[in-house]
Amino acid sequence: MSDPDAEYEEDDEVAELHENHPLLRRAQVALAKQLNAQKSRVEEQLKERSEDLKVAKGRRETIGVELYGVQQQLARLQMTLEKTHDNYNMINRIREQAEEDLKNLRVMTSDRLKDTVEN
Repeated sequence: MSDPDAEYEEDDEVAELHENHPLLRRAQVALAKQLNAQKSRVEEQLKERSEDLKVAKGRRETIGVELYGVQQQLARLQMTLEKTHDNYNMINRIREQAEEDLKNLRVMTSDRLKDTVEN
């Protein structure tokens, strides 16, 4: 069996190693390499995301311009529809008046015809 005090002393020795201690050099180099690799990956991801954002902003602007054009076209079409509807209503009123005039003319003609036949 090992002595618990001896293990405690070994832990103290490891804890007391300074950052420049030769035993830590290999671990520090490996850790630095790992951190640099991770930093490179993160920087590459950031670059890709920045490019994606730039492309998305460009698409958004293009879509906005297209939307503005479509809205303008819609406004013109709505105005045309309103004018067409107004024209339809005017023509319909004229037709209804013409039908009423024709009805009255037929009645008048019929009455005159009766008067002529009776005389």
